Amino acid sequence: MKRSAPCVAIMCLALVFSISACVAEPTVTPGHHTPTAYAPSPADTPPATSPIVTEPTPTGQEPLSYQTIKIEEIGLTFEVPDGWQRVDSEWSWAPPGRGAQDIQELLIGVHWASLAPPQEAEAVLLPGPSQIIDSAPIDVGWGSGRSFQLEVYESTPAGEGTKPAIASFETHVLIVVTSNGGRLGFDFYARAQDLEQLSDIEPFLWHMLDSSILEE
Repeated sequence: MKRSAPCVAIMCLALVFSISACVAEPTVTPGHHTPTAYAPSPADTPPATSPIVTEPTPTGQEPLSYQTIKIEEIGLTFEVPDGWQRVDSEWSWAPPGRGAQDIQELLIGVHWASLAPPQEAEAVLLPGPSQIIDSAPIDVGWGSGRSFQLEVYESTPAGEGTKPAIASFETHVLIVVTSNGGRLGFDFYARAQDLEQLSDIEPFLWHMLDSSILEE
């Protein structure tokens, strides 16, 4: 039986509505979102880091052992790198292989002095003429004080009205304790010819301090 064109159109429209009713609309709950795949953008990716490079020490490598030094007269014990040279009769040490002319230019050491009131440790123990570059408080367990980074100048000015030449760069750690009713000041120090050398030798000064023990 042949159907007319209007009948065919009505049947097609009914079929479309029937299919639409079978397709469910997605339900969206307020406050919840359908997770989507996340691809980080280049801006979200942290930059690659460069490896840390350890600078060589003055001896070319970190010493494998230390020697224990004890100064009986003041009851002070500490450690210095094994194989370093004792500088004359002072309580100071220089890396091996340095000649008599330059042994005083790169070293670590300690000296001390009794402080009578109203003397201050800085005036008695720090070298002069010098200028303080930096200063900070410090504690070593058996005492506390301050660390100082200095420019130390030649004793004789280059000329009248001119700034004297720099003789060395030095780090000094001053510790003051009360001993036998008086005050005793300690000066642990490192000396070098420039700031780069000073930075290289300072770890041995810090080890000297960290290992120090003062008998009461």
